[in-house]
Amino acid sequence: MVIFSWEPKLELGIELLDRQHRELIKAINAFFISYKCRDDIQKVSECLDFLNHYTLYHFQAEEAFQVRYDYPLYRDHQAKHNYLGTQLKFHSTALEASRFAPEKMDDFHKYLQTWIFAPNLNAWSRVCFMIKRPPAITGYFRT
Repeated sequence: MVIFSWEPKLELGIELLDRQHRELIKAINAFFISYKCRDDIQKVSECLDFLNHYTLYHFQAEEAFQVRYDYPLYRDHQAKHNYLGTQLKFHSTALEASRFAPEKMDDFHKYLQTWIFAPNLNAWSRVCFMIKRPPAITGYFRT
C-alpha cells in the first residue's frame, strides 16, 4: 500500500537530499499504513513521532547545504521550513488529541500533499542543478 510515491520530478540530483526525501516519503507511508492497518494507537503515534523528528533532521541538513553554497534565498527557505515544521506539529497534535479521527487524518493528508508538491520545489531544484554544475564564476551564488 502506497499513499505517496517517489516521482522523478522530486529528484534534486543531490544524493544526500534525495535519499532524505525518499526516507520522508517512506515515513509518511509507514504512518498512513499503520493507521489504515488499524495498528494500535501507540504504534501509529510512534510512526508520527518518527516523521516529525526526521522532518526536522532533514530541514537542518537541507539548510546546512544551503549555507555551505551561499544560497541567496536561504533565510526565505528557512522561514518556509519553520512554517512547515509548525504546521506539522499543529497537525500532529490535533491528530493525537483526536486519537487519529478520520477527519483529522484527511486534513493531515491534504497538508502533506501541499507540502510535498509545493510550488517552491521547482526553484529549489534549479538551485541544486546550479550547485552541481556551477557557472564559471567565483563562488556559486556570489559574483
